[in-house]
Amino acid sequence: MAVQKPVVDGDWELLRIRLESLGAELRTIESLEEIRGRRAIWDTRLADLAIDLGLIAAGVWDAEVGLSIAEFAIGETGSVVLAAGPESARLGSLAPPLNVVFVRRLVATLEDAFALGMPAATTVIVTGPSRTADIEGILVRGVHGPGAVWVVREP
Repeated sequence: MAVQKPVVDGDWELLRIRLESLGAELRTIESLEEIRGRRAIWDTRLADLAIDLGLIAAGVWDAEVGLSIAEFAIGETGSVVLAAGPESARLGSLAPPLNVVFVRRLVATLEDAFALGMPAATTVIVTGPSRTADIEGILVRGVHGPGAVWVVREP
């Protein structure tokens, strides 16, 4: 019988470094003032925050900002783990130009993430903003999803 390694909490400073290397940012809740009044779509669990920020409810294709909740983040890769469910509009993390992801728990490694188990059948691991270099090897952001990702550490 295999002995499962204990999950190790991650280092928030390492996550910040990894996010920046990917073109994403680690933000604070206070820094969200700059999205005040924008058209947005959000996970229903973030409705109170959306109201506090004066966000305007929009359809997924009209939203400027998507607010989502990550099950956890992975420090070594700068990734967030998103699960779809009745409360979470996962398209909100994929379609708007800016995805603001709230994280409560940070694990150290991808191995730790898998040791926790994936929370739902439709779980995705997102690592930074959307990017492609399909055309002549030129890197372009935001082609297949958000061009900007902000990860916010929840208190």
